[in-house]
Amino acid sequence: MTDTTTSALEHILSQTQNMLATAKEEDWALLCELEEQRRQDIAAFFVDQKTLSEPQRCILQEIIQLDEQTEVLSRQAQDKLGHDIRQFSKGQNVSKQYLETVSLGRSR
Repeated sequence: MTDTTTSALEHILSQTQNMLATAKEEDWALLCELEEQRRQDIAAFFVDQKTLSEPQRCILQEIIQLDEQTEVLSRQAQDKLGHDIRQFSKGQNVSKQYLETVSLGRSR
C-alpha cells in the first residue's frame, strides 16, 4: 500500500509541476483544467489515507510549495490584468475627450 500511496503522490506532484509550468506560460484556461483534474485526484487520494511516511510527507510538502508558487504567478497575472484594464479605460476616456474637443472645434 505504501508503494501505491507514493505512486499516487508522485502523480499528484507531477500534475502540480505541470500546473506551475502552465502558469509560467500564462495559459490560465489550461491551468484551470489541470487544477480540476488534480483536485479530483487529490480527493480520491485522501479518501482512505490516514498516515503518511516521511518521504510521502516530503512529496506533499513539495506539492504545497509548488502550489504557492503557482498562486503567486496567478495573483501577479491578475494584478497585471487589472492594471492593463485600468490603463485601457483611461486611454478610452482620453480618446473620448479628445474626439469631443475636436468635434466641438469643428462645429464652431
